[in-house]
Amino acid sequence: MSQLFNAQYIDPRVVYALFFNRLPVMGYVNEIDPVRGFELVRTKMKDDILEMYQHYYFDHAKAATHSHETIFVLRKDRMIVQGGECFHVFHAPGDYNWADDLMKGLSAFRKEGARPAIGFNRSVSAK
Repeated sequence: MSQLFNAQYIDPRVVYALFFNRLPVMGYVNEIDPVRGFELVRTKMKDDILEMYQHYYFDHAKAATHSHETIFVLRKDRMIVQGGECFHVFHAPGDYNWADDLMKGLSAFRKEGARPAIGFNRSVSAK
């Protein structure tokens, strides 16, 4: 049972395995407006949500609670994990169409001004 808990909350991979007795296929979409993405999941998946778990905190400046991570356990061996601007999609092998449709729907809420990360490889040689 100790594998269930990670540094901040519970490990979603273990939650998936406990609920569905299998390993998930995982994908993600990031840079999504968290409020609009959360509402999309709650409305689009409302009939499929079995459980919802949250790690949340109290923001003193705003005098309100805010979610740090939300786990939506769904029917048909599906699960969605929202952590800020990132949405992880867990599903059974072969359920790629559902996952792709969901991620395309979430991508409509990409944050304004979001740009793809640009990486580079710098070689450093000792002289």
